[in-house]
Amino acid sequence: MNTQGKNLKLMVVDDVEDVCEFMQSHFTRRGFQVLTAGSAEDALPVIKEQSPDIMLLDVNLPQMNGIDMLKAVRQFNNTVKVIMITGYDLDFQKDPEFQKLNVFDVMRKPVTTEALDSNIERLLR
Repeated sequence: MNTQGKNLKLMVVDDVEDVCEFMQSHFTRRGFQVLTAGSAEDALPVIKEQSPDIMLLDVNLPQMNGIDMLKAVRQFNNTVKVIMITGYDLDFQKDPEFQKLNVFDVMRKPVTTEALDSNIERLLR
């Protein structure tokens, strides 16, 4: 990855602890300050307080799903750049409700670090 994190805050929201730990390790090495949460309920207060620059958001979360969480985030933060990650074949592009949420991209699992790095690289340009 050419563009280092330059102290940008990256929020990872995924209910799989290993995914959070792996992403934290991967992006910390690239210079990001990495915040993680295992649920929407845990993530929302952190986002309010820390105001991350980028968020990697799993769609399939327990209790509140990623889309509903993003709707809640957009009530108080319109600047965080969001990459949604899903294991499902969902066509968000056709959903007008989803379009309003200002999502940078939707990535399909399994997501490689190369694909993530490349996507974040594009997002930072």
